[in-house]
Amino acid sequence: MIVPILIGIILIKFKNLEHPLIPLLLVATFFSFMGDLLFIVTVEESLFKLLGLCTFIVSKVAYVMLYFLSSKNTRFHIVSWNKRWPEIITIFILLGAFFYFSKSLGDFFLPGLIYGMVSVLAVLMALNRRFYVSRNNYSMVIRGALFFLVSDIFMGMNFSLKDGLWEGLTLVFYVMGHWFVTYGLMEQFTEEVKEEKTNF
Repeated sequence: MIVPILIGIILIKFKNLEHPLIPLLLVATFFSFMGDLLFIVTVEESLFKLLGLCTFIVSKVAYVMLYFLSSKNTRFHIVSWNKRWPEIITIFILLGAFFYFSKSLGDFFLPGLIYGMVSVLAVLMALNRRFYVSRNNYSMVIRGALFFLVSDIFMGMNFSLKDGLWEGLTLVFYVMGHWFVTYGLMEQFTEEVKEEKTNF
């Protein structure tokens, strides 16, 4: 229920702020919500799960672009590799987790592989923001990105387990991910629009 509310908030904010990245945030949130709806359908379950995964991939690509472009708006500078250790650790952990859970994906292995790769990229782009945005804004968005990641892992586990507990945990972390990412990005967009008006 919270995702449609967030979509409404984003639409209202866009009318007031008109920030160029808000439509992309709307696309990410909308396709994520569509994926939820498709996963609920029990008729032709395999088909609708496949369609759901495809919409989740679109949503995740939109988040990758959001994390990248929201950093690009600030002053760019080259970061040395010795400061990139969180990204390197993240890549190994997430790739290991994916290959561990890939056995349970069955016919969904290929879309699951694509989704997993895009998810890794999304977390890397969210981590990269720490060099370019305020600490408070970074911490909000990275928390959301990590909540999304945990919900993805639980979803992968639930493909084979079909357990109500995992479904509940997936939903909780998924909702928290939406809230933190949306709140963090909207806060950044508001600050940027105010700064732009002040400079103008």
